[in-house]
Amino acid sequence: MKTKLLTSLILTALAMPTVAQTITDRFEFGDAYKAALSIPKEFSYGGVPYLMLYDGNDRNTIQVYDENLNVAKRIAMKEELPFNYQLTYQDQVREVTAVNETQKSETSHYESYEAFVQQERMTDPTFDESCLIITDMGDGTRKIKVDYSRSRYMSNEQMYYAYSYFGMQYPKVYFIDNGSGVTCYRVTYTVQYSDWKTAGTRVVDCSEEQRRIQLCNINLNQGDGRTESYFDVSQTLFNDDASFEYLMPKFKLSTHGNIGGSNTIISGDDDEQIITSQSTVISDQKNLALAGFQVLSENGNVVSDITFDSDFEGTLIIGHAFVITISENVYLAFDGYTSESRATIFYKVDRKNPSAIQKVKVAPSTMSLSPTIVRGGSTINVTFDDANEKGSDIVVVSASGAAVKSYHVPAGQTSAQIQANTSAGMYCVSRLQKNKVSETKKIIVK
Repeated sequence: MKTKLLTSLILTALAMPTVAQTITDRFEFGDAYKAALSIPKEFSYGGVPYLMLYDGNDRNTIQVYDENLNVAKRIAMKEELPFNYQLTYQDQVREVTAVNETQKSETSHYESYEAFVQQERMTDPTFDESCLIITDMGDGTRKIKVDYSRSRYMSNEQMYYAYSYFGMQYPKVYFIDNGSGVTCYRVTYTVQYSDWKTAGTRVVDCSEEQRRIQLCNINLNQGDGRTESYFDVSQTLFNDDASFEYLMPKFKLSTHGNIGGSNTIISGDDDEQIITSQSTVISDQKNLALAGFQVLSENGNVVSDITFDSDFEGTLIIGHAFVITISENVYLAFDGYTSESRATIFYKVDRKNPSAIQKVKVAPSTMSLSPTIVRGGSTINVTFDDANEKGSDIVVVSASGAAVKSYHVPAGQTSAQIQANTSAGMYCVSRLQKNKVSETKKIIVK
């Protein structure tokens, strides 16, 4: 019986398929919807597929694997380049003129000063009367504050209003001894200020990192109409050889810009908001915008250097460009603005002539979103530049392609509001007319 069982197990083992194992270093795949796992075959030399992964120890290095999972190539790319610029700030200052108690509530009462001290010792074994700061109020009462510097449970930073600014002037808890007992009060404060005064101007050196542009592949010949396939490097997008290329952005300063944010820097105590100085940018050109792009070879040399027309500015929010294939034509597309209206600029790419990247069209946008970077639950304003004569449906689509929200905007209505009641991530907001997508924008929910 044992012999038959052993023979059966051996035959079963021989019949099982052989599984070969390959162990590599750990790699960083990134977000699933932006994972740079391969070059689209239409931009791979000879149409040969490759597996491409970021090196887990170096985000700027991509390793290219062949069909046997052997490393065919290592490509060290530039992750970012500094963009240095200067801004002029107008400084303003003001003074605190008064601090007022706004709420005062009694929390406890002790029959005598001695009972108060005894209770404090029971509450905090580190307490003794040397911790007390006693002030004679001149009306037969004494105001008692506590120095918590030796306490195990409290600190002066916690128990004094705006401690980093005022020190121990304004206790959030103090005691009044009127000779016949001690009463504990909890209080809150408000601050009054003088008017703002100009305190001069200054020039500030600033720097922003220009980060590598990812490419979003949309091949309409294959029916790919959704923006879900991203890649970092290509072989035959910009030329017709086996070498690799990628894109780096070029920034500029702009009067309008398109990345949002405030141009006022306020200095003060973060916790208690004691604000006595602020600086406002007064430079005419003070915002960042995308001015163009460079095509870099795998060894870092500049293959092409493209600057957008002066009336077009690319957006910095999205961080990627679109590669659109229609029939035999391949276009690079960048979202941005022209004459303060949203627009997309298209460049035709001729792989047989790498230097012949030519602008062919600037298509105006008819749907605007504001803001485009929001927190969950925030309201986003949608505006149509046309008359919306046919009516529109607004659909919010997650990175996985699932529709998470939809809204109907009746014909003739040129504005609406949508709610970002979603989890954090990037979403597509599409405008549909007669069940066809006419325009798509991106939002980021933090």
